[in-house]
Parts: sequence; structure tokens; C-alpha cells
Amino acid sequence: MTDYLERILLARVYDVAIESPLDKASNLSRRLRNTVLLKREDMQPVFSFKLRGAYNKMAGLSRAQLKRGVVAASAGNHAQGVALAAQVLGCEATIVMPATTPGIKVDAVAKRGAKVVLHGDSYDDAYQRGMEISKAEKKVFVHPYDDPEVIAGQGTIGMELLRQAAVEAKLDADETVRARLAISMRSILAKAYLEKLLAEVAKPTAADISAYYNQHPERFSNRKQLTLKEVIIQPNTGKEAEIKAEVGKGKKITDFETWLLANKIAFNSAPGTATTDQIPEETLQKLKAVPVGGSAIVEGHDGMHVIFVLDAQPHQPLALEQASPMISNMLFEKGRKEALDNKIKSLHDKAKLEYVAPYTAKGLADAG
Repeated sequence: MTDYLERILLARVYDVAIESPLDKASNLSRRLRNTVLLKREDMQPVFSFKLRGAYNKMAGLSRAQLKRGVVAASAGNHAQGVALAAQVLGCEATIVMPATTPGIKVDAVAKRGAKVVLHGDSYDDAYQRGMEISKAEKKVFVHPYDDPEVIAGQGTIGMELLRQAAVEAKLDADETVRARLAISMRSILAKAYLEKLLAEVAKPTAADISAYYNQHPERFSNRKQLTLKEVIIQPNTGKEAEIKAEVGKGKKITDFETWLLANKIAFNSAPGTATTDQIPEETLQKLKAVPVGGSAIVEGHDGMHVIFVLDAQPHQPLALEQASPMISNMLFEKGRKEALDNKIKSLHDKAKLEYVAPYTAKGLADAG
């Protein structure tokens, strides 16, 4: 499954296919008292989703394979998809179609420049003939469905659906129906892929834990207990620059909260205490430079956090045995984040790999 998820994320279909719209069928939805959405694959260049799989398979072929050409068997949509893909990639395509195929479909394939071979009365007959040609002429056979790259190409429809439709139990408003998920990596598709990736991250060893403990005495041997008050400001206030300027003036917490109220900026305040080993590393690095009475700004997904240090007292050292569970969890989460960042970078790099298209006759000849 993970292999297919990565193939879908990297599928090369948009050289020839569009991200088809997801339209609400208003009259049908009203009649059925439900929300009916139509994925408009009829708007593709060949009026079918089959183009996606055919092109994704063929775009991944080597120059030598494209030079020899491809073979397919189909009575309609897949044939047109292969023919268009071959036209774009500059390779020859032989399409075997049943002799009973309507003339309009045969003409549509031929107009794309493909060589049409009429054989037999059924798809099975055409398929067998196509396999014979593939073997005899050493051409790649582009299967209409039983091929990983074809499956991945068609699977991009599912990826689009997850971006286009809000994942909710009730889709009862146009704005909700058409809402795109904010980050595509949070879609169900990528979530399953990333969960598998993160499950493979190894837990830190005893040596890793001991090394971290010895490298950070300020967290364990010289730890302090801090009395804090955290002011959490809601995101997207439009006044972030002004807020940071006020914090930079070194205001006391009461004066800062008064200023927020006067400027009608929504916030929540939360007092608390924490020892240095309990504070996230990035936050601790900022707080280390803050004197008692001062404050630091930490950006979070839920808004801006302004943390005031009200007091700092020495605290008893924490032995390695006591600190080990916390260090283990912290290093494990750090490893998961690094694995995720590396994989996302790898996916981006793979998606940007250059390939020569269209494959012109001269280019193929030069490639041998």
C-alpha cells in the first residue's frame, strides 16, 4: 500500500490531464435529499480518466523503450489515452481494437496518430493479439488497469477528491463542499503513507539518551524552576508587528495585557511553573536569554505565545534514570520529525526530476 501511495503522490499526469472540477449536482441532490458531487472527468482531453494511467505509465518509460513504441488493447477510452500520450511523448503507438469497435472510436484513435489494428470480436481477442505484437516487436504493453503505474495515474483522482471536498459527515453548503483542505499532506491518502513511514522510525538507544543527558547539563544538572505566565494571542489578528513591538518595549505583564485589551486583541492568559527539563528545547533556548520580568515570543499553530518569566529558582538535579523516559520520548519525536522532513524533501526532489518530452524522432535517434 505504501508503495502505491508514493507512486500516486509522484504520478506525472498533469502534462496532459487537468484537475477536473468537482461539481455539485443541485437538482439531483435536491431530489435525493443528499449531496451528490460529480467528478468531471468528461472534461479531460479524451473525455475520460483513462488518460491519467496511460500517460503516467508511458512518461516513466526509458528513451529506448519509447523509441521502440508501445502497444495497447482497448475498445475505447484507454486506446485514446494511449494514443494521446504517444502523441505528446513523440513515440509510436499500436492499438489493437476488436473488429466490432464503432467507427467513431477507431477514427478518434487514428486521428491521434496511432496505428490501429482491428482483430477479433472481443476485448480478449484484441488483448491476445496485442500481447503477441508486444513480444514479437519488443514493445512495452500498456495495460488498461493491471499495472502499478497505470493504477497510480488513475489514483490521482482520489488525491484530487481529498483536496476538493471537505472531509465532513454532512456536506450541506456549497462553500463547505468546495472547501480545499489547507495542507494536502494532511489528506487521508498522504496520512496513511506518512503513518507507515513514521512507524519505521527507530527508538533512541541507551547510548543516545546518555549522550543527550551529558550534553545538556542546563536541563538536568543545573535545572531551574521557572514561574511563568503565558499570554496566548489568537492567530491572524493583523496586528502581529505591533504586538512584537510592544513586547520589545519590555512591558510588564499587567501593562501588556492592558494594551491588548485597549487594542481589542483577543487573548488568553495561563500562569504556571515548569522546570527547565520540562520545557520544549526551542522554547527553552529563547527563555534562557530572558531575565526575570522579561518575556519571549514563541510562534505556535494556535497563535502567538508571549511567555513572561516571573521567577527563576535553582532546582534539584535530575538523575539520568529519572530523565531517561523524557529524553527517550523527546529524541523519538525529533527522529520522527527529521524522517518526515527528509521524506517530504525526497518527494519534492523526485517530483522535480527532469525528463525529456516530447521524445522527438531526432532525440530518440541520438539516444540510440
